[in-house]
Amino acid sequence: MLTVIAHRDGAGLLAAAGDPWTAGLITPDWSGTAWSVPGAAAYGTAPGPEPTEWITAVGAPDRAAALLHAVLPGLPSRPYGLTVPRGTALDGIDGVIPEDEAPYEHWELMTTAQAPASHPSEERVRMGDDASHAELSALLTEASPGYAVRPGDPQVEVWATIRTPEGALAAVGALQRRPGTGVAHLASIAAAPALRGQGLGAAVTGRLTRYVLEKGEAFCTLSVHSGNDAALRLYRRLGYRTAQEFTSVELDDF
Repeated sequence: MLTVIAHRDGAGLLAAAGDPWTAGLITPDWSGTAWSVPGAAAYGTAPGPEPTEWITAVGAPDRAAALLHAVLPGLPSRPYGLTVPRGTALDGIDGVIPEDEAPYEHWELMTTAQAPASHPSEERVRMGDDASHAELSALLTEASPGYAVRPGDPQVEVWATIRTPEGALAAVGALQRRPGTGVAHLASIAAAPALRGQGLGAAVTGRLTRYVLEKGEAFCTLSVHSGNDAALRLYRRLGYRTAQEFTSVELDDF
């Protein structure tokens, strides 16, 4: 019989989860809805008064599946979506649509504790450029339509940019502080499509990574779609390694 432990405090959840993604999101004084079994933990991560509208599970895929099957039926309403360890069997969970009938997002958390070698184009990187929101949005929309962090996001500590000799934005990237913990997380890294192949994305990523580690922080993180082979190769060249693999899926609301 599966024994599920309920957690209402961050300290208990962190001890049960023991993984980098949760450690970057949950503080010891966090309060919310969470559960664990040996080998897996799950918790509500949606903002606002209904945190269980999105459930994140971590741990071994088989244990995460068993935990979700145990706790989801007892929620007052079905979650809007799930984030689970890659390979978690979601068959039989109410609202889950088969992957061949719905978009599943496969992504990876990557981390590094070492500053990468300096890229020749790094001298062109501006930290804290006063680019307008419209300017940043235009490049991101063209280069990376699914970009995660938007201009004006209060969690962004600094934007890094590269400009062409004529002054147009050529590449951008954001240093975001993850809510609650302040863990450094890079996001919305993109280069103008016409200028790809010049190492601009590597220069922005390398400069932001060095900025974080030179402040004395232990590590820097970023997340990337698992199918983005070019980005994965770039980040691995810069010293990033995959710490966890996830799948996120929205549930059918009918």
